[in-house]
This record gives sequence, C-alpha cells and structure tokens, in this order.
Amino acid sequence: MKTRIILVLASALLAVNCSKYPELTDEQFQELVASLPDHYVELDTALYTPEYYNAWTESWIIPGGGLGDMGFEEFLFYFVCGNDPCPKHTGKLISMKTKADTAYVDFNIIHRSSQTPHTLKLVVRNGRWVIADLDQTLTEMQTYLQKQPVYLQSKEYRDYAQSILDNPQASDEWKDLVRDELKEVEEYLSTHK
Repeated sequence: MKTRIILVLASALLAVNCSKYPELTDEQFQELVASLPDHYVELDTALYTPEYYNAWTESWIIPGGGLGDMGFEEFLFYFVCGNDPCPKHTGKLISMKTKADTAYVDFNIIHRSSQTPHTLKLVVRNGRWVIADLDQTLTEMQTYLQKQPVYLQSKEYRDYAQSILDNPQASDEWKDLVRDELKEVEEYLSTHK
C-alpha cells in the first residue's frame, strides 16, 4: 500500500513537472525563426535570453578594428543567410530534442529557393520558449567581446593605424576612415571599462 501511494505521488509530480514546459507550436516556431538575426537588426527582447540579447547588441557596438576594411565583426553577417540579407524567411522544423526546460531544434531556413541548416537552443522564460543560442554563436560573440577590446588597445592595431596615416600614398578618404575609427575606438573604450 505504501509503495503504491509513493508511485501515485511520483506520477502526479512527474505530470506536474512535464506540464510546466509549454508546447512549441508551429506559429511560435515561425515567430522565433522570423526574429533570427540577419545582419544588424534590433532583437525582440521577449524572444531572446538576456545573455544572447546582450552579446548580440554589444558585438555590434564594439568597433570592428578594420581601419577602413572589414573588421573582426564580419562573422556577425553570417548568422542566417550569409552576406545576402534575407529579411523574410521561414523555417522548416527537422527535429526537436527536449530536456527539462531546454530544447535543441534542428531546422532549415527557407529563403527563396534555398534551404540552410541551423540549430536553435531554446529555454523556457516566463512560460514560453525563447532563443538562448543559434548555431553556437553565443560562444563566438562572447569570445569576440573578450578579445576585441584587447586588440583595439594593442600596439599592433595602433601601429597599423599610424602607418596608414603616415603613408603619403594612402588616400585622404582612407585616412579619414582610419581617423573616424580611432575616434570611435577611443569613445567605446572610455565608456566600456
């Protein structure tokens, strides 16, 4: 009798635990897919974890260090559709593995006639699934945000900038881009200590 009561209680607790995680409907899935970052866009804070939202926002704010050329932030352009922006895209769910309040969703982005594979990590926040990571880009952004300030303060970066400014063959336009970036770097570093 005692064992039976324990089993009934355990089943009831399991049912309660399972029911606290919401179903991911196709409508919600498409809303998440439509919100995915493709080049610089403002993310909907309600659809992302604070960690992902903050890393994304900060990665676009920090200067790229390109000195008139592509900077190290170039990887941010390739999150969804590569260098071809696709503001309108849908998703095709391939599989979803759920463990407690975390889900891993393999899916394809469908844009025009192409499909590209991606993986979302979702977690439950405020009773709904939100994006915690896309293709492990959270780690990429966090690494970038650790390394980039060091690079922007490095002798290598400063010497290269100065070599452009001192080069009589460098165009005035290029020198202006370098001066603008150096100013942007100083402003960023002074406000992000």
